[in-house]
Amino acid sequence: MEVLYDRQGPIADVQATIMTIGTYDGIHHGHRKIVSEVVRRARQCRYASVVVSFDRHPLSVLRPEMAPLRLTSLDQKIELIESLGVDYLYLLTFDQERVSQSARDFVYDVVIDGVKAKEVFVGSNFHFGHKRQGDVEFLSEIGREEGFAVFGVGLSMVSEVLKNTPPDADQPITSTLIRRMITSADLSSASALLHRYHSLRGVVVGGDQRGFGELGYPTANLDIPSQLAVPLDGVYAGTLRPLNSSRRYLAAISIGTRPTFYPSGGPRLIESFVLDFNGDLYGQEVEVGFVEYLRPQIAYESIEELIAQIGKDVRDVRMKIEVEQS
Repeated sequence: MEVLYDRQGPIADVQATIMTIGTYDGIHHGHRKIVSEVVRRARQCRYASVVVSFDRHPLSVLRPEMAPLRLTSLDQKIELIESLGVDYLYLLTFDQERVSQSARDFVYDVVIDGVKAKEVFVGSNFHFGHKRQGDVEFLSEIGREEGFAVFGVGLSMVSEVLKNTPPDADQPITSTLIRRMITSADLSSASALLHRYHSLRGVVVGGDQRGFGELGYPTANLDIPSQLAVPLDGVYAGTLRPLNSSRRYLAAISIGTRPTFYPSGGPRLIESFVLDFNGDLYGQEVEVGFVEYLRPQIAYESIEELIAQIGKDVRDVRMKIEVEQS
């Protein structure tokens, strides 16, 4: 897949494309359905397939105080879209110039001149342009004038993926819903809707070194961008993968303020004890995946009690992930 930015100009060397456009944070089940249809149609028509998305969440420019936490970093989004067989990812620079662009100018700039679309697939609730003036019907009107077809795709419902979930079954699958699941530690539902474990990427940084000496369980402390969605404080069964490797290791992941050592509250950390690993991860970029919530953060009365609990957590990780992978 080739990644292009709109500031580089239109996609060259293609006569026509089948495209979709959206924020596509998380690349969840509903996103995958639309993108997969774009890829299928492009191959059928022998055109290039294109996903048009943004280099940042639009609300981070429009209303920064309301911008949601992201389910994926830009690098993760690129990799997930590529895994679906897309030919081009066309990233729009979302800035004040883009904010003030009219819906009609947006269509001519991006859909017609930028990617040379012959067919456009978008969610039925898609809006675009200055003050969200454009919608599927407006896009279809221009399509009839300029010779491209528009397909408004109905939103995927939770019931398509999750069974026996009355509270959520009648809701559409949205990034907002998945964020809520993650921050409430409903990782099973979130993983099903994402078709993968929710994961975070960051650089391993130094900590207070208690894990090496006092506890006997050295941890990799993850420094992540503040805009990413972090699960509820607690201990998780999960995985860790150095980004320079294809191997994933089992990990016991702790999120929180370490109340045993900081009763009044310390800095919030994401710490991973990596099972069956003896190397040095400091300074490396890694990805941690959250498989299952094990327990809340607890302030223990003694170090010995905490060490015993960590030992149990490690055993639980082996059991939970073996069950998950079997």
